[in-house]
Amino acid sequence: MTKEITIITSNKGKINSLKVALSGLDYEVKNMNLDLLEPQFDTIEEVAEFKAKQAFDKLKSALLVHDGGLIIPSLNGFPGVYTKYASTTLGPQDFVNLMKEKEDKSCYLTQCLIYVDENGELHKFQDKLMGSISNKVADTENETAWGTLWQVFIPKGAERTLAELPEEEYLTKIRPIAKTNSVWEDLKDFLIRIDGRG
Repeated sequence: MTKEITIITSNKGKINSLKVALSGLDYEVKNMNLDLLEPQFDTIEEVAEFKAKQAFDKLKSALLVHDGGLIIPSLNGFPGVYTKYASTTLGPQDFVNLMKEKEDKSCYLTQCLIYVDENGELHKFQDKLMGSISNKVADTENETAWGTLWQVFIPKGAERTLAELPEEEYLTKIRPIAKTNSVWEDLKDFLIRIDGRG
């Protein structure tokens, strides 16, 4: 029997990531936009938890909430929880300019995926993608990109930005080097386990 899983987002890249992760499982992926408050917390995990609880209070059904951000240690963790705002008010070139005089251009993309089950219990999945900020903005735009920061983020082990990397090369060569784990694959494993409980 096909089960529905709803992710609270309009971001095509996130929807695609969920669909790819759950391919082969008996799940139909749906997405929904909800008008959720964007709380000002210190960590991405706190923001995701708050939004997940809000979404469940509105829908009273199982759902997924995703939040993520770019952490740049040499900028004291900026933009962090403000990544969405920063990436809509600053362009990719602004990030290149911010890092121009920095010796340490290292950074990482972190994400928190929260599955809220039908009882309102939160199940959290987190990961990191290590990398650095490029010296120039990539001309390439990637239709599965989650945002414009892909044009300046070079994953660890790569010589090109995330926007320029072919998906196959990223998945087979770069991701095993740069990524700690995958929230999408962790979610898939979790769903298989709970479905197996019958």
